[in-house]
Amino acid sequence: QGPMILAQGARAVDSDRGNTYTSAHLTEFAFMPNGMDVLASASAAVGDGLLVIESTPSHYGDPLHQVAMSAEYPEEGGSSNGWEVLFFPWWSFPGYVKRVKGRVNWTFEERLLMRDKGLSQEQVMWRRSKIAELRGIRRFRREFPEELDDAWSLSDEAYYGDGELDVFHNILPTSGGLSDQWEEPRFTRNRYVVGVDVAEGVGGDYTVAIVLDAWTLRPVAKWASNRTGISHAAEAGVRLATKWGRALMHIEKNNHGHAYIQAVDALGYSNYMPHLTTEASKIQLYDVQRTAIVEKLVDTVDKTTLSELRRLLRSERGLAPSVPNRGGHHDDHSIAYGLAISAAHTLPRPSRLS
Repeated sequence: QGPMILAQGARAVDSDRGNTYTSAHLTEFAFMPNGMDVLASASAAVGDGLLVIESTPSHYGDPLHQVAMSAEYPEEGGSSNGWEVLFFPWWSFPGYVKRVKGRVNWTFEERLLMRDKGLSQEQVMWRRSKIAELRGIRRFRREFPEELDDAWSLSDEAYYGDGELDVFHNILPTSGGLSDQWEEPRFTRNRYVVGVDVAEGVGGDYTVAIVLDAWTLRPVAKWASNRTGISHAAEAGVRLATKWGRALMHIEKNNHGHAYIQAVDALGYSNYMPHLTTEASKIQLYDVQRTAIVEKLVDTVDKTTLSELRRLLRSERGLAPSVPNRGGHHDDHSIAYGLAISAAHTLPRPSRLS
């Protein structure tokens, strides 16, 4: 018997058991109700062969979202889950153009797209007309995503409204390792702050320490791990703060934060202030962060933190915003970022920035 092509429905999850395939293609993977089970079965059947999953997005936490996000934002150490993500933004399709008639007053955002993405005026005009047709930028970005995260994170319940996160003109790359550094220290008194969100370090939530330039609110360095114990995480945080001019640390105190602060004390580092997280103080923390963003006091953020900010959803019960507990994602970076912004507000700002 020669080569054979087999087609089957997604609900037939066990029908490929015992068979060996050279390749497989799972289409509309995001809409499979048992997608991860289908994927596991297909992976076992294909072995070292080629396995392709393809789909338009369905919802936050769908099977495609789980696979794509874990590949795009791997666990510490920089190793992915073995998947190569191919994302096609709307401008990849040559038919998405519209004729430009006469002189057009382009918006700042549209000029940035032409400059940074190399888009033509005809592409940007198509975008403008499609936004008008869909009655809003949020629906456009959900249907025609410009970034991988947009396809899932932009919902009507999002904490940040239409265009508010566009204030970040400079997106810093993240390595997926323990630490990233984007600038060299400037040893000026009260120049830097560190926001620290603490976790246990057993593979769940992350301990995150984000260093901000308190004068410009720009991230300059970051350390993050979900596999480092509290005492060693505290050592890493103190090393980071010391490197940046004995920066003021703003440390989340709840739960594992108590042990983290004890370890910081044992290391002899005293330039810190604890943050006791209650529902009210968490709302206040996010209010401070939101004010900095809406008032355009910030313009730079790292890719992982921005991804979390995009995922934040409002609470219908008046509670603090949060990331949905689906797909293994967290809000640790966004909280550390808020703690750092809050700490920066406690330091004196120079009359002239440099």
